[in-house]
Amino acid sequence: MKNELNPPDPHSQAPPKQDGKMNHLNSVLIEGEIVRDPHLTYTADGKPRCSMTVRSERSFRNCEGYRAEYHDFEITVRGHQAVACTEYLERGRSVRIVGRLVQDRWVDQAGDDRSKVSIIGEHVEFGPKKSKEETDAKDSNRSDNPVGNVV
Repeated sequence: MKNELNPPDPHSQAPPKQDGKMNHLNSVLIEGEIVRDPHLTYTADGKPRCSMTVRSERSFRNCEGYRAEYHDFEITVRGHQAVACTEYLERGRSVRIVGRLVQDRWVDQAGDDRSKVSIIGEHVEFGPKKSKEETDAKDSNRSDNPVGNVV
């Protein structure tokens, strides 16, 4: 019987290629702040899984002066790190995540092909805690839709 709630991970590491071709690299490093408190769920076989959104800021200078660009990334962390993330991370706390990209594909109700790229976090480093005042002050300077937002 096929377990649709917890299918095998199609993105697991493959053995090295023996035919002389180069292996493909799928690695990502994201540093940013937690947008909302992480959410812990459990798979059908009882394994913990934490979902969170990390906002990363890129500052740069152009002809108009200094600018900042914000992007939100969906992160999933599994296993014992998922429990630790849920316990110790909260909105506004800085975090560094090393992981890999995954692409989910599906057909929506209208019959259109859809896809979404997200990050599977394999290593998580917690940054220092911020005070509520620091978090609230920084949030007040951003729009409600930060993806691709340039300020």
